[in-house]
Amino acid sequence: MEQLRVKKGIEIGVNDNGDTICIDIENTLFVDKFRKMISDIEEIIDGIDTSVEIPEEKLGTVTRDYMKKICEKLDECLGERCCEKVFGCIPTIYAVYEFLDLLEPIIIKYTKQREAMITTKYKPRKGGKRV
Repeated sequence: MEQLRVKKGIEIGVNDNGDTICIDIENTLFVDKFRKMISDIEEIIDGIDTSVEIPEEKLGTVTRDYMKKICEKLDECLGERCCEKVFGCIPTIYAVYEFLDLLEPIIIKYTKQREAMITTKYKPRKGGKRV
């Protein structure tokens, strides 16, 4: 039996335990999912009512609740257990932004390399057709 495996995305190592996340970049819906994730995270952050005085003893709980929602969005877009693998805990918003800042150039690099490879590999040859 022959087997065929089409590359589905970018596998990225995210911790010293060897855990990885797979960015589903070959899925045409990924860019939309990624943009929605960013929008959802911004919406969660914008929804924080800073005019309400939160007692200091409850501040950690409130912060964790918002960050859990953000982690759910990351997991939905970047794969189950993404936050657990990347952060090992419920991260701060600063850690999430740092992660996204580190992720973006990897996605851009991959898509540029992929575009160049496709252009080279599938560009019609002069005087002939590629079958």
